[in-house]
Amino acid sequence: MYVWCITSRSCSQSQLNRSLHFLEDRSPQHPFFMMLAPPAPHSPWTAAPQNLDKFNNVQAPRDGSFNKPGKDKHWLLRQPVNPMPNSSINFLDNAYRRR
Repeated sequence: MYVWCITSRSCSQSQLNRSLHFLEDRSPQHPFFMMLAPPAPHSPWTAAPQNLDKFNNVQAPRDGSFNKPGKDKHWLLRQPVNPMPNSSINFLDNAYRRR
């Protein structure tokens, strides 16, 4: 099953609805493989209208290593400025909320 998104609903929601419909209607006698590859959370982050204001106060997770320098981190993680400037943290939080 291939889902082409041409409706005004979000593509992820369309894929979910089509997949659930397939699961409800399929014969349990026939094996199947389903792989869902929704376009979210990749940018552009376009939330469904009903979800736009649900996560206004949510921040990206901050575990013990968040925004902390460390020589034991992977070399790619050592490249950016550390600690991150507030503008980067704000961007990260906004991306996390909108995904």
